[in-house]
Amino acid sequence: MTRSRHRQSSTCQKNPDTWRADGALFYRLTSTGEDPEHEKPADRCFGHAVLSEGISIFDLFDSKEIRDWKHGTLFVEPGVRLDDLPWNTANQLIVSDRLKALLEDLAPRQVQYLPMKVIRAKWKLVDLSRFVVQRKGSRILAPLGSYWLMNTLMEVDCMNVELAKTDLYRTCIETSRVPPNVQVFRIKGRAASAFCRRKVREACVAAGMRGVQFRWVMHTGEGA
Repeated sequence: MTRSRHRQSSTCQKNPDTWRADGALFYRLTSTGEDPEHEKPADRCFGHAVLSEGISIFDLFDSKEIRDWKHGTLFVEPGVRLDDLPWNTANQLIVSDRLKALLEDLAPRQVQYLPMKVIRAKWKLVDLSRFVVQRKGSRILAPLGSYWLMNTLMEVDCMNVELAKTDLYRTCIETSRVPPNVQVFRIKGRAASAFCRRKVREACVAAGMRGVQFRWVMHTGEGA
């Protein structure tokens, strides 16, 4: 069984360095806060995200524009730095204005950006699904329109089906099935995650974006 699985997955090109993987073509876009060993806990930006009224997490998995979004809020603890891509309790991609500008330039009309405001306030987890924010002494850290929640609009049917049959938790992209102009996208069947090309990673690294992490994704075929 072990040998069979190895043969089926060996066609996927991968780099052994999970965090850098300079030779990879595709990456899953996420925050450094997702990895507890990437930075010291005190250095990670982690906030409590509240979506716009009437909007649920599942609305963000449809790859469709959300038209009735008013505003969302990200609560960040005092003393915690504010990154370009802060990790949050909603586990969504919330980006700074400058990261938004970079992505808009590289991937025009491929992402809808929903306005968020950032408030400096204490908050805590009460139980598995309920958070309490201490409003007393809170202050606006970044006004509405300084941070944005990414709603990825491009969905591409590019999963390597044979690999998915052997390992449901492994992602392998069929390079030829990703349109050349698509830089940021969801994979059909992996709606909760956003993926990007190497060009996006290189631009973010060159711009010194903070809190942004790229996890390499295996692929079949060649491309850029």
